[in-house]
Amino acid sequence: MTKTKVDISKFLGRWVNTYKETKGIASFEISSQDGVPKFRAFGSQTSHAPGDWGEVEIIPLAASPDGGVAKGFHITYEINQVKSLLAVNENKGLLIIAIYFLPSEGNGYFSREFFFLE
Repeated sequence: MTKTKVDISKFLGRWVNTYKETKGIASFEISSQDGVPKFRAFGSQTSHAPGDWGEVEIIPLAASPDGGVAKGFHITYEINQVKSLLAVNENKGLLIIAIYFLPSEGNGYFSREFFFLE
């Protein structure tokens, strides 16, 4: 099966967490470089990884296998021996991120955060 293009253009820009005292991602940027969607997260000062998390490629998800406009996407980070799986979807103009933190030792944990386009 040939992969069809999924349009992420409505997600481009800088997104800010609605909860200013988050212990997770404070903000992130979505860009497109040569047609490749990119995600750069910035952890809050109380996060397991404060500051710039670096840039990773977005895996966009459409509403159907036929492609079209993105309804969400997923990405993976690995920082400070913690793998973070991020599942992102859009609802009522907000991006909602379900984050699964999977440390190499100890218990994993889950967080859900809401972001608005700046």
